[in-house]
Amino acid sequence: MNLKIFYRIIPIILITLVLSFSSAVSASAIPTLPGGAADIGPIIPDIPDVPILFLAPSDLAVGAAGETRVNLIWKDNSIDEEGFRIFRREAGDAPYLNIAATGPHLSETMGYADNSVERGKTYFYKVNAYKTGTTSAYSNEVTVDVPVLACPNGLSVINCTSRSITIAWNDNSGFESGYYVNIGRQGDMIFNRYTSPSDSTSYLFEDLTPGVLYWMSVEVFDEEGNKCETEKITMRTPFEVLQPLNAPTDINANAVTQNKILLSWRDNSDGETGYTVERKEAGDADYVILANLSANSEVYNDNTVSRDKIYMYRIKVLKDMQYEYSEPFTVNTFIPEAPSGLNGVEREDSSYRLTWMNDTDYETAYRVERKTYDGTYSLLGYSGPDTLIYDDNTARPDTVYCYRVCAVNGQLVSGYSNECCLGMQAPPHISPEDSEIPAETPVEDYHENSGGTSGDSGGTSRDSEDSADTGIFDGTQSQWAASELEKAFDHDLTYPGIMNNYKNQITREEFCKIAVKLYEQLSGAIALAGDDPFNDTDDPEILKAYKLQIVMGIGNGQFAPHNKITRQEICVMIMRALDAAIPEVDRSTASVFPFADKNKIAPWAMDSVKFCYKNNIMKGISETEIAPLADITREQAIVLLKRTFEQYMSR
Repeated sequence: MNLKIFYRIIPIILITLVLSFSSAVSASAIPTLPGGAADIGPIIPDIPDVPILFLAPSDLAVGAAGETRVNLIWKDNSIDEEGFRIFRREAGDAPYLNIAATGPHLSETMGYADNSVERGKTYFYKVNAYKTGTTSAYSNEVTVDVPVLACPNGLSVINCTSRSITIAWNDNSGFESGYYVNIGRQGDMIFNRYTSPSDSTSYLFEDLTPGVLYWMSVEVFDEEGNKCETEKITMRTPFEVLQPLNAPTDINANAVTQNKILLSWRDNSDGETGYTVERKEAGDADYVILANLSANSEVYNDNTVSRDKIYMYRIKVLKDMQYEYSEPFTVNTFIPEAPSGLNGVEREDSSYRLTWMNDTDYETAYRVERKTYDGTYSLLGYSGPDTLIYDDNTARPDTVYCYRVCAVNGQLVSGYSNECCLGMQAPPHISPEDSEIPAETPVEDYHENSGGTSGDSGGTSRDSEDSADTGIFDGTQSQWAASELEKAFDHDLTYPGIMNNYKNQITREEFCKIAVKLYEQLSGAIALAGDDPFNDTDDPEILKAYKLQIVMGIGNGQFAPHNKITRQEICVMIMRALDAAIPEVDRSTASVFPFADKNKIAPWAMDSVKFCYKNNIMKGISETEIAPLADITREQAIVLLKRTFEQYMSR
């Protein structure tokens, strides 16, 4: 009996076993089929695919943890997962919950950011891989404590002076939005809170009061409004040795208009913190505070006064809890009545004594003016309030002089008295013109006499032969002025009506016209006339100068276009013209001012006169005299504007 035996071994675990067993069955042992045909030969084993193990992720770790986020990272050990699932539980017996899933691996290291955590809690995490129908085992477990907003600590004072305290602290939070730093007086309910940026570790409190016990604290905060505050610490600022305060002196009040009073005083203190200006009306019991001024202040403009009022002022200097008052002083806004009954007599020494009647109660001085019989009036001098007499010791016996007097109250002026003429063949007294108003000259040193003639060079007056053929001279110009007048003409700083009678004293109207030309040449702009507030002029050039604030009225709706101008007044007006044309003009003044008569310069004009001297616009009439109260002629005024233009034409 021929028995054919076929073997088939299915490999299950060890492939090497199958291969060894199969090779042991030799081909010669395989029977042939009937007819000599060979049998099917050796059997090839059917070996199935070896399953690839689905490995779990490993090395789960926390990349970073913030107040509202936990970042997880792990190692991907699979090659065909469809993604990963993230599981989380809270501390205690809470179960794990699947909180998120990610896609398949993109690199060996995977990650996930959990943005749903809460401050101060503890969380546990694990991760597994998944694909359709199966999942891997879990990764290792990690624990995360989510941080909270950490309070600063170590608060201390690192520096303390009588007026400042510096504190420092430790920044223990990495997620704060900033810090509140608090300071208050010990025992007070009210305190000050300041803000310091995140990551700060110190703060300087300034402007504190010497000798005061302060408490301080620091409070960290975040964008969600969470806060945490340190304990309070205290520190007393050292006491200072207080220097005595000296009350302001040399008080001066000048009624500029009936609606403006200029106050000035001398600052006699060092280290003061400021000044207070106080005022009351006559008859009122209490002062009221007008203004709080900074340290070193010496001037204040009161623009809140009314016409025909009497005001009392006082100035208080302050330093911490100290203060001192000036002596009270009084000023009024009345326009005085004109003097009357002006009369004069010749005395034995050939001088003239003038007397007049007092028709006002509000004058601060009387202004006395003089002219030769056919000349023009100029300032002679001042007489004090209620002093109804003036001696002219400069008159020549062979000359006829005419006089007139007006009362002044600061810059408020009355009309003129009658005219009184004295000397050889003196004509009868003449009454003043009804509309005549004296020049805009504040009275500061009324006891001073303006003295000699005005002029910038003191030179003699004669024709300039070199300029005789220019067509702009009429023979009245001074030799020293001729070339500068020509240049002013070339600069278009003149007009036909002023290019004659050069030694005539310039009027306010004439000066307005050339001051406007100076503004236009320096600024390149065309000046425009504004509203007309005056009842004695409607000249468009005056209205242009008024709109530019080069000139002002004299009060009571009047401009007085035909009044004369003094040297200090023209300096002020030149400064105003420069301010209008060149707003950024350097206003610094001369540090060296060698004139013995500088005490005659009014406080409101001092800076302007020094400015003009520093910039070679106005020179003295001698090495020691600037003659601020002297009237100024046409040629002098034109030359001053020409010098101003040449100084600033390229700026």
